[in-house]
Amino acid sequence: MAASFGQSRHPDEAALLDWVHYGPKNSDIWNLVRCLAHQHGMRLAEIEALIDSALRSELKRREDQVRGVSSGVDPRQSIK
Repeated sequence: MAASFGQSRHPDEAALLDWVHYGPKNSDIWNLVRCLAHQHGMRLAEIEALIDSALRSELKRREDQVRGVSSGVDPRQSIK
C-alpha cells in the first residue's frame, strides 16, 4: 500500500523528514514503548510491528473513506 505524496508541502514537512533520525517528539510514545518492552516483555520488533499494523490500518480506513468504501462500521463510531 504505497502512499502517493502530492507536490504541496505538508506543514510538518521538516519534522517528518527528521522522524527517521530522531523519532517522535511525543514522549508518551517512548514511555509506552518502554512499558511494553520492560513490563510486558515485548521485543522491539514486535512493538514496531504493532505500530506498523496500527498505522496501516488507519491509512486503509482513510483511503477507503476517500473512495467511499464501506467498512461495515457505523460511521458515527469512527475515530477521527
